[in-house]
Amino acid sequence: MRSSFLAVLFVTLLAACGSNGGTGSGPAVSDAVADAGPSDSSPETAGADATGKPDGGAETADTTAKPDAAPDTAPPLPLAAFVAEQMELAGTPGLSACVFRPGKPMWCQGFGDADIDEERKVDKDTVFSVGALSSTVTAVALLKLVEMGKLGLDDDLDKHLPFSVRNPAHPQVALTARMLLGHTSSLADDAEAFDALYVPGDPTETLAQFASGYFKPGGKNYSPATFLRDEPGSTWEPSLVAMALAGYVVEVVAKQPFDQFCQAQIFTPLGMKASTWKPSTVPAKNIATPYFIDDAGDYAPGEHLNFLGYPASGLYTTAADMAKFTEAIAKGGAPVLKAASVKTMLEPLVDLDEGLEQALGWLRSTFAGKVYIGQDGANDFTGAQAWYRDDKVGVILIGNGSWVFSEETEDDEAIAEIEARLFDEAATLP
Repeated sequence: MRSSFLAVLFVTLLAACGSNGGTGSGPAVSDAVADAGPSDSSPETAGADATGKPDGGAETADTTAKPDAAPDTAPPLPLAAFVAEQMELAGTPGLSACVFRPGKPMWCQGFGDADIDEERKVDKDTVFSVGALSSTVTAVALLKLVEMGKLGLDDDLDKHLPFSVRNPAHPQVALTARMLLGHTSSLADDAEAFDALYVPGDPTETLAQFASGYFKPGGKNYSPATFLRDEPGSTWEPSLVAMALAGYVVEVVAKQPFDQFCQAQIFTPLGMKASTWKPSTVPAKNIATPYFIDDAGDYAPGEHLNFLGYPASGLYTTAADMAKFTEAIAKGGAPVLKAASVKTMLEPLVDLDEGLEQALGWLRSTFAGKVYIGQDGANDFTGAQAWYRDDKVGVILIGNGSWVFSEETEDDEAIAEIEARLFDEAATLP
């Protein structure tokens, strides 16, 4: 069950784009799906079943003339009732939401249960796992070192690491930090090895132990399957282990444990007091219990899992902390990065699909004339997303149920509905 995360590094919490083929110049796009972007409640998808036909539809369209249907004049549900309805569809018992917008205080609200048995509700202090949304923090940490002049985005990583990392099929081609953050390094997630890389609670190995065991030939988890046959820099392939290696590069170059570097350079300057890479440090009364839906259709509690390469997906945080972080990037980076560093980080690197582009640790999506920047994250029991528009309005959603896209349930559409309404009502929220 843990390895199901691999298929959803970029989950379809927002609207699915049309095809997988890259249409612009730059690296090719692998078969991995990168469906993400702003909400789309288009008529083409609304009210359709799993076959693509409208609910209750027939194979042949009924062309019989009918009077126009009366317009739906029912007022929209109050926000709390609407969110509760969509949460049930999405399969998450609890949800924390934050909205930031220029000129107004940040709005945050909890919905549903942080723990069902304890009848503990989600509130502003509820901490969740955010899966691959963690990679945005890792990207900022690495760009901080570039800004400090300690690392170049296009340096050969072998210049910095205590062991060589080379694709066996292309040993003459250097891997770079730009490739890691842009998912073009040719590193791939080896599904057969991944169950051993997820552990309950805090990571049970140091980042150095994980990295040498996974990337160093002869390491306990090393495998040729770690690499694509493609030349580094030529193909986009979303990879947790690439982001994990980026975190290890930070640790080695900074000469400081990765979690401590993040604390000093990101969390403390932004006042992200609830954010941690170690769930054991979160008070039990504050952490959300993760849930999955069992065979009987009921919520069942899961474990607090962590990935040994924790910079890729091991962050535990609140929606409010994630909003502080995302808003700082939206406003130009201060106090963690200079505006020039943010510009470099968010420049498109790979054209993934219609309007969707990969930047360094972040995604960009152009939809209905607006640019959205952000990232999604999920594992078997949690879901998270943080996106902001070019007008500096942002929405953060984190839940304790997995809203991974399913063709059978299309549960991501429910989360997209919440996200869309919060964007629409951002200016009028209290």
